[in-house]
Amino acid sequence: MNNSQIPADVYPLFSKPLYISQFNYDLEDVKSKINNYSWTKATSNQGNAVIEDNFSKVTEDFFVLNNTEFTDLKKEIEKHLRNYVNEILKWDQKFKLTTSWFTKSSKNQSTVFHNHNNCMYSGVLYVVVPKEKASITFANMENIRFLLSSTQENIYNSNSFTLDLSANTIIFFPSEVYHKINMNKGDTERISLAFNFIPTGELGKKNSDSYCEVI
Repeated sequence: MNNSQIPADVYPLFSKPLYISQFNYDLEDVKSKINNYSWTKATSNQGNAVIEDNFSKVTEDFFVLNNTEFTDLKKEIEKHLRNYVNEILKWDQKFKLTTSWFTKSSKNQSTVFHNHNNCMYSGVLYVVVPKEKASITFANMENIRFLLSSTQENIYNSNSFTLDLSANTIIFFPSEVYHKINMNKGDTERISLAFNFIPTGELGKKNSDSYCEVI
């Protein structure tokens, strides 16, 4: 019996595209400004659940990239966003930054699975990363009918996907995808910058009930 794999094409139909790139920008000036911000504990369910002691901290300011001191940083992030949505995904649309905030995880701190509302694409820039690297996990929260075993996990059969990332790495993903910051096992604080974007301009056809204009 021939057990060799039969040649075939496989398409990741309706996939959730994850963008990963090196961020060629000097973050030393950013690091020096981080401690100027006030911090608070992250919440377990997007603001309406009990705050846990081992949760990561976030800045009280959720619009940090609107500050003039980060004008050049914002432009560089938007450059990567355009590469993701216009050059790779081929959307003929402009996008606008909504919220942006720093996240800090000390040793043994993490978050729970969550996604981001009122935005289309979200991203993270890794600013300070322990030698153990920054670990983020994405999860498929869709209603899966059968739990199957596999000989090897891959992007076609996995219900979760974990990345171990270094400093000066930037990622983007659809905002509805659930994700969590995994526990920081190092002695060095893990600091990242998160941000959300929405499409702007005319969305949909004017003669349809789905038309809207975002300014």
